[in-house]
Amino acid sequence: MTPRTDSDQASGHLKILNSSSMSAALCVPIVLEFCKLLKRAAGVDDPLYGSCRSSLGTMVEYTDIRENKWSIGLGDIFPFVSELAAKLSHDLVVSAESTSFPGPSPSIGDVDDFTAFMVAVRNEIKRDLGFSCPVRLPLSEELPLCYADEITILHGIFVNLLSKLDRCLVKIEEHAKENGGETLSVGCQYLGLLKELNSISKLYYGSEEVFWETMKRRTSALCYIIVRCANRSDDDHKWILECKK
Repeated sequence: MTPRTDSDQASGHLKILNSSSMSAALCVPIVLEFCKLLKRAAGVDDPLYGSCRSSLGTMVEYTDIRENKWSIGLGDIFPFVSELAAKLSHDLVVSAESTSFPGPSPSIGDVDDFTAFMVAVRNEIKRDLGFSCPVRLPLSEELPLCYADEITILHGIFVNLLSKLDRCLVKIEEHAKENGGETLSVGCQYLGLLKELNSISKLYYGSEEVFWETMKRRTSALCYIIVRCANRSDDDHKWILECKK
């Protein structure tokens, strides 16, 4: 129906397609298939696979992945969340053992990719729960959920990453005390990951309290990271004000 001779009308048609996420809907299954092929052929550490996975994350972050809309659903993208969570967990362990506390690498973009996929995952889980969050674990067998396994696994991911991050914050505080306020080389990706863990905590009963209690115990390290990495004009860090005390 897009006119071939009237450029103004054709432009209007294309704007409608873009605003309805049609272009992403056409590309997502293709990029997903490329990810699967590259993962099998080259492995998760291959740069091309990582680039393809990042592209997929960017697409699903801003679009609705309801199961009946495309030929993909939460079951297709959740493995990427688990995969990235495992990589982030490993990086945090390495950082806790380092004297520079680099955290996840910003150049690789694992935190950004994890966050992108989690936008779609959280939306689908909330829809599955009827938007009645937080949910109690273990899940009731009488609760008719499509994504019971993913909901349970994601909680395990939250607990694991928060524990690993807590260990990094402990090390940062210990190092600061031992070196008398010496400037530390601390990676700013910690803040991005903390923001995402705060968002995940809201899905589960009691987890938000666990998150903030952990932050209260690590106030010195958290404040140091905020002062070093957060800009006053950056809205991305306003989640911290949810618990000013």
